Amino acid sequence: MTVFNTGPKATTNDFRAGDVGVIRKSLGHYIENTGDDVLQFVEVFRSHHYEEVSLANWFAHVPPELLMQHLNLTREDIAAFPKETRGIVPI
Repeated sequence: MTVFNTGPKATTNDFRAGDVGVIRKSLGHYIENTGDDVLQFVEVFRSHHYEEVSLANWFAHVPPELLMQHLNLTREDIAAFPKETRGIVPI
């Protein structure tokens, strides 16, 4: 899981089955399965409203020139982002 704040501040941690991670309010984060097993996790919010914001999906709808200028990305980097994501599926 990587948690990021404003600017170039990001922290990445590896988790194993049974571990618990906490993300402070309003910080962006993403979870990536880096193993071979199916990833299952429980995400709990202190709110009755759930909303997911996919950075990859957001990047797909931002003009490439803006991403290149502000995030120091190349056109090849931008083309590699997935255009559609399944996201989190609440049960």
